Amino acid sequence: MSEPEGIDLTKKHNRAESADFKLKNKKVTEIHHPIEGFSVSTDVDFLYQIGKICAENGIKIEEGIKSLNDFCLILDYYNQDMDVKTYTKMKTLAKFYIGVCYFRQKDIDSTEIVMRGILGDLKEVEGKTGARFKEVQKILTKCFKERLLYEVELFDNYFYPVI
Repeated sequence: MSEPEGIDLTKKHNRAESADFKLKNKKVTEIHHPIEGFSVSTDVDFLYQIGKICAENGIKIEEGIKSLNDFCLILDYYNQDMDVKTYTKMKTLAKFYIGVCYFRQKDIDSTEIVMRGILGDLKEVEGKTGARFKEVQKILTKCFKERLLYEVELFDNYFYPVI
């Protein structure tokens, strides 16, 4: 029996490659940064902290998104070995910081998709009085205002062109 093309059965595959292969074969319904390969580290605490620091301080936003995306991919890989509550909390907090990164990049569409997606889970994790839940509401309000201002500007330029 010949082995499939592109797969070397003689070398050991690390978990990152397995997770990457698993994701490519799975239908993805969430926004993820395009997969260009895994980070140098597969330490989930390190990846989470890098992404969190980037999101909170507004520096190296792209690297923060990539780190958090890798964190989510590794988390998905270990999903079966984790408690549902722990998995939900970790995934929700990572997506919160991904949304903050998108918001800092002024990517309103991606911000809204991510933040609306985690709103229910964040409510379960922290409750309505949680700081992150309130922050998501503020960010979604700002996104709505930004979109409304953009639509009003388009409307004004269409009906009242500048001559």
